[in-house]
Amino acid sequence: MKALLLTTSILALIGSLSLEAQQPLELKKGDNIAIVGSGLADRQQHHGWLEALIHKAYPDLELSIRNLGFAADEVNVHPRSDEVPSTEYFLNMKPGALETKAGKTDVVYHAGADFHAKVILVYWGFNESFKGVAGLADFKKNLDEYLKIQLGADYGKGKPKIVLLSPIAHENLKDPTNFPDGAANNQNLELYTKAIADVAKANNVSFVDLFTTSQKLYATSSHPLTIMVFTLPKTGINNSLLFNSKVFSAKTPPRRMMSV
Repeated sequence: MKALLLTTSILALIGSLSLEAQQPLELKKGDNIAIVGSGLADRQQHHGWLEALIHKAYPDLELSIRNLGFAADEVNVHPRSDEVPSTEYFLNMKPGALETKAGKTDVVYHAGADFHAKVILVYWGFNESFKGVAGLADFKKNLDEYLKIQLGADYGKGKPKIVLLSPIAHENLKDPTNFPDGAANNQNLELYTKAIADVAKANNVSFVDLFTTSQKLYATSSHPLTIMVFTLPKTGINNSLLFNSKVFSAKTPPRRMMSV
């Protein structure tokens, strides 16, 4: 029953999703799709909803999808030990060994995958939003610089197509003993969502407003849709929102989105 209610809510809100893009994302046969970002991206590694929806909609395209999200990341902050490769390494993986240096240490990376990102779904803004108004200008600057680098890159299949996605909203679980109501966080998240939209527009790339739409879903749902106010549960709310936001060009998106 919970699955049915959530599916109904999502379908009812598809028409209100905010997407700013010149054209829907056209996927080609053999495209490699990368998911990058912080917690919202990282959480999707636990459940394969988005990958399943994409493959169901494009069964003949032989797509490859890799999730490279790290919960602690920001657009220009990637806390790793020195020996861990950069995200860019994983966006352009070639089978075999790569000899390099991490500081003064000789390092050899061994890759078995052959992956060259042609489409990148980018989730930034949540971790950065805790800096509030004071961090907004730096965030826009860093995001713009990041986006220009990605748009000019070639990870082995030509310049990639980019989609910027906002954070989802902080859900009020109405449990003040354990969780804040999210009002303060949502003020910041709204500002950072607007900043992402501005940077996307300036660089002529697609933008999906998951913040506004998730707020609407929270308001109409009879039960919590997140774990601990902003973490995705197994039902994959964000994945369904993304797929049905008209980012993808599939004429008929999958209808079965949830399972108990």
